[in-house]
Amino acid sequence: MKNIFKYIAVAVVGSGMLSCGDFLDQNATTQTYVNSIEDIQELILGDGYMPCQMYSEANLTGTCAVGAWIHVMDDDSKVHDNSATNQLWVNTLGTFHFWLSQPFVSSTTLAPYTDNTWTKLYQHINALNAIIYEMDNFKSARLYNQLKGEAHFLRALYYYFLVNLYGLPYNPATASTDAGVPVKLSELVEDKDYSRSSVAEVYKVIVDDLKLAIDYLQGVEQSSIYRVNQTAARTFLSRVYLYMCEWDLCVEQCNEALKSTYSLLDYRQLAPTDNKVFGNSPEVMFTCGDNRMLAVSRSNTSYSVNGGYSSNAYATATGFKASDELIALYDQEHDMRFQYFEYAYNKYKTAMEGYFVTFKLSLNYNQGDVVSDFFTLRLAEVYLNKAEALAMLSSHDSEAASTLQTLREKRMTQGYEVTETGEDLVNLIRDERRRELCFEGHRWFDLRRYAVSPKYPMRKDIYHGFDEDRDGLYDYYYKLPAYTDTGANNYMLPIPAEEIDKNHGALVDNPRLEPEQVSQIGNN
Repeated sequence: MKNIFKYIAVAVVGSGMLSCGDFLDQNATTQTYVNSIEDIQELILGDGYMPCQMYSEANLTGTCAVGAWIHVMDDDSKVHDNSATNQLWVNTLGTFHFWLSQPFVSSTTLAPYTDNTWTKLYQHINALNAIIYEMDNFKSARLYNQLKGEAHFLRALYYYFLVNLYGLPYNPATASTDAGVPVKLSELVEDKDYSRSSVAEVYKVIVDDLKLAIDYLQGVEQSSIYRVNQTAARTFLSRVYLYMCEWDLCVEQCNEALKSTYSLLDYRQLAPTDNKVFGNSPEVMFTCGDNRMLAVSRSNTSYSVNGGYSSNAYATATGFKASDELIALYDQEHDMRFQYFEYAYNKYKTAMEGYFVTFKLSLNYNQGDVVSDFFTLRLAEVYLNKAEALAMLSSHDSEAASTLQTLREKRMTQGYEVTETGEDLVNLIRDERRRELCFEGHRWFDLRRYAVSPKYPMRKDIYHGFDEDRDGLYDYYYKLPAYTDTGANNYMLPIPAEEIDKNHGALVDNPRLEPEQVSQIGNN
């Protein structure tokens, strides 16, 4: 893995352009390219943060490390009946939706393509390792604390994605031996073979970086949602602690985040066509990464919102829509979050009827700043994290219910009272998390962590239908069996083959099985 940590992006520093492969190859003590804290800031903005931009229905890939496939692997999405062999395959998401053993392969040409996720995440980490090292030359500079905090937060972010995509979920009983991903914190280019650190070791890096970020970002006021602040760092750390089943620590961070000036948006005061999640919202703290929901769903371009129809031919329709199971979770009359979706009817292709995922994070994206569809931190998550952590602790059901009810009161016109206790309360919170955070990059990770939870574990089979004849009916289903301790590899992405080769076998893969085909849901 000699070059997975080679920093190859191009950054703007000082008055000229510099190849950052050269930047990291040189001895840092003789480095002359970074001459000021302003140069450090340019590096963080150019190579630390992922860009946040909107992509149209013609562009599904985007520029960020995490692909749009994050939205189609879980149980919140289903293939549109008439597009399984059309746009779905063209957009190369089918290999992920059906959990093929090698998803980074074109479904049309069968040719493998580069796993840019692994590469880009480590490129960001390499840049940040160098930035963190160089910054200590500017400890007295005005921007030092702010940039130091941002750098540590961002490195934690990229290790979070790496370990949750390529490693096993955090199981407190086995995390110290479970396979995670390689960890490198040095700014040096090292000639060595890398192996996978344990899940516990990777999470320690994430937690340590986020604690440093919180300390350094104390009192820092950021100019936009595209620069991380202390409350966002606390919110992210609360999520990490929730994944680790460190419930007391999760509640502690949530309580600190709730002291901020952010407030819940009252969905009851919004029109059906108003944005629900957008950059100018009073509950959005931070966002980082592309927004591709316009491409994944395409509902608003092809259909009018809330009951209209279009004469567009089926070839222009989306490849994916919300699963029936997800739609069934909503109180369609009283839950304002049901407006995340729109009902589409094509008068020429009646088989296309159904609820389609709207942009949700970009329904009318001219109304507010663009937010990422896979990493946006907002106040609603704080309430959900706190409620779940409290419900997992003994004798905290009442406070957990009250916390959840505070969120539901801003989302529902009636029926928001919470009376459940014990496992029923935990299940309600999990459903509420699914309703609130769908298509924001949470569900796949939540399914993984629920499966290994030491309390109230949840494991389920997932079925994704395939319409081979394109007649509006599924011919068969691909089945992803419920997570098991011995058969969890299809819940992880494969390690890129070229990285395994470069490390001479020290880097071990996640061998995935080909998915099972069944004739109907529940058929074993």
